Formats: sequence, structure tokens, C-alpha cells
Amino acid sequence: MQQGLRTPGWAFLPGLLDVIAALIIFTLPGAVLVLVITGANTLSGVSLFPLAPLFQGLHDTPKACLWLYAMLFSTLVPTVLHVAIATFSILALPFFVLIDAPLPA
Repeated sequence: MQQGLRTPGWAFLPGLLDVIAALIIFTLPGAVLVLVITGANTLSGVSLFPLAPLFQGLHDTPKACLWLYAMLFSTLVPTVLHVAIATFSILALPFFVLIDAPLPA
């Protein structure tokens, strides 16, 4: 943290990497879940959890799958809060640099 206050440009890179990591952590479980279910359906030879009707239902009648939207929203809330805190920290950095700056003589 002190390094970011001494050199303000330094704080931007870790903040950006943090946001990228948060987005990856948000996206990766959903993609892995779809791949695992598809793999299980393929290996078993039986449709254990058919994804095609779910995706078709999302397209045809979006209100029928409100549980899926609620699940996605509840997963998205921590990610959005995390990005908001990182953004606020980066935007507040010039203010803290001004506080620590020596007064002109």
C-alpha cells in the first residue's frame, strides 16, 4: 500500500490485475459447470441433466427460469462489489497523494 502512495502509477497495475482476476474467477466456474455436465451426459450415454432444453427455455420463456437469473445475480454481487472497491481505491489515490505532498514554500 505504501508503494502505491509513493508512486501513484504503481497502484494502477495491481488494481487492473485484481479486476481481471475477479472476472476470471466469476466466469470460470460457469464454464466449467457446463463442460462437466456436458461431459457427464456424453460419458453416461444418458442425458443426466439436459442442457439443450434449459438453453431453449431461456430463449423461449425467460420468466420460467428465474432461479437461474437469481443464481447468476447472487454470484455477480460480490464481483461487482470487488470491482467497485478497486475502482474507488484507484480513483481515491490522487487525493491521498495530494495529502502527502509537501506544501509549497
